[in-house]
Amino acid sequence: MLFLSGMNGINKVFFLGIFLFFGSYNMVLAQTETDSIYFLRKGRLFISPTFSVNNRIAENEEQLLRFVEDQYKLEWNVDLNVGYFFKDNFSVGAQLSYESFQEDIEYIADSKEIEVKSFGRGITFSPNIRNYFGLGKFKIFNQTNVDFAYSEELSRVYSGDDEDKIRTKTINYGISIQPGLALFMSDLVAVEASLKLLGWESSISESTTNDNEDEKSKVIKNDVNFSVDLLTLHIGIGIYLDQIKKHKR
Repeated sequence: MLFLSGMNGINKVFFLGIFLFFGSYNMVLAQTETDSIYFLRKGRLFISPTFSVNNRIAENEEQLLRFVEDQYKLEWNVDLNVGYFFKDNFSVGAQLSYESFQEDIEYIADSKEIEVKSFGRGITFSPNIRNYFGLGKFKIFNQTNVDFAYSEELSRVYSGDDEDKIRTKTINYGISIQPGLALFMSDLVAVEASLKLLGWESSISESTTNDNEDEKSKVIKNDVNFSVDLLTLHIGIGIYLDQIKKHKR
């Protein structure tokens, strides 16, 4: 899957229109196609590798409460989602993700020039379940994830003659919902698109300044949010292996 953060509003509306059209089309069909090569029977497997990139470059940009002179930000993510169909059109599986980011930014705030260099990485493990709807090549699905994540970040902050080193460790866990659309090019390969719909997330962060345990801070957050984030549009390839067959003796 490819993470598309650079889509304009027209493309996003276009994708949503396609998603709703095919979703409605499949839902109104009353018949079933259990004999179709695209039918997702019990015993089949699917594998979905993902790579995503998000890059931002800015110069002389007015932002809230600060003026950014120069900014470079790069984030990338790679993950693997594997599932097994324990019954027709229902799969259970897990996704393992690794992400990394770096950011160099110089800005002015409260008449002070500040430079921040940050680097971080994290890993996420997400058991999930998918339910597919629809007939033939076009299917919609809903994936429910139980997310467990751990990340570390190191930032160096320069302000005048002062320099601070801040280490942050964060644990996240929660439940997220990810509806999507699958277009099968063959019985084995499908092009998939999905949107992340966050349900509930909790995080615990601990930060230490200049390796001084006396200056350690702790922040606990709990978020409940059911709004659709169009920036988390994922497009990619799903590989659907044939069902496991038992040979008779």
